[in-house]
Amino acid sequence: WSMREAVERSSLMALAATNAGAEVPKLHLVRRIGDDASVLVYDWIDGVSGSDLISQGKKISDKTLKAAWLGIKKLHDSGIAHRGISAEHLLFGKNGAVTMVHITSGTVAMSDLQARIDIADMAIALAELSTPEDAIRVGAKVLGKNQIMSALPALQKFALSQENRKELRKHKELLGDVREAIAELAPG
Repeated sequence: WSMREAVERSSLMALAATNAGAEVPKLHLVRRIGDDASVLVYDWIDGVSGSDLISQGKKISDKTLKAAWLGIKKLHDSGIAHRGISAEHLLFGKNGAVTMVHITSGTVAMSDLQARIDIADMAIALAELSTPEDAIRVGAKVLGKNQIMSALPALQKFALSQENRKELRKHKELLGDVREAIAELAPG
């Protein structure tokens, strides 16, 4: 991709996500500042990344889990996939707000597969920040059991974001625990 295409894609994703009502940094300005450079100016978000919370051994509440799942629901309801959700790409504010960042690799007019992978990535990220059972229980309340269960085939290392694959190398049991928590949603 050219620099111009990358800037246009980043701008499109920021505007589309904002228009969807998702908690993402608002894009204020895009300027070309030379033949080979541009600047994009976003809102500053005061928060702590999920990765920092994990390294500090902190867990998030059900209220915060719900806010995170609502963010992905808003994107998906508007046909937008993040395509890179991880704990590193979730910022947690003091007031319980959850902001998704680094949406630049996302896509509009997402496919069903992209939606399933987003849900799988969110499940892994939130399981690290709480427990697999809590992340899936709250996700099922927000998205519905069928949506959460639809992500089960996407819960494979090769399908997940690079950051989540890296985390799974550290926490080898996490993937199986999330799969098991989702399987528990199935009737009978």
